[in-house]
Amino acid sequence: MAAKKKADNAAPKVGRIVSYDKLDNAIKKLFDEKYPDGYEDFAIRYPKPNGDFFYAIPLDTPTDHYLVKVDVKIDLTYDVDDDKGFFGGDDDVEVDGVNETPSTDVDDLADSLADEFTDPA
Repeated sequence: MAAKKKADNAAPKVGRIVSYDKLDNAIKKLFDEKYPDGYEDFAIRYPKPNGDFFYAIPLDTPTDHYLVKVDVKIDLTYDVDDDKGFFGGDDDVEVDGVNETPSTDVDDLADSLADEFTDPA
């Protein structure tokens, strides 16, 4: 069976970086069809030469490779104290049945396994 050969005269795809707002309607429609449930899991952070960065989502068409620039909001004001008491109680939570059985010493466990699997001579 012969492998499918790529045409020699096929033009390479053009790489384009475009903001979502500046996409033409046909490409926007294609983008929305490819990411109907959102693009959160597909955003990639790209560095700029000046040290800044932007987020973009990849999109391929038959003729082009797009990086569609999107706005990503990052919460830089996270405060650990905001999470304290989130579950309505103390930080120490007791769960029924946990730590009710005494822990087995590792050496004791190793000895019992060695005794169990020792081949009688």
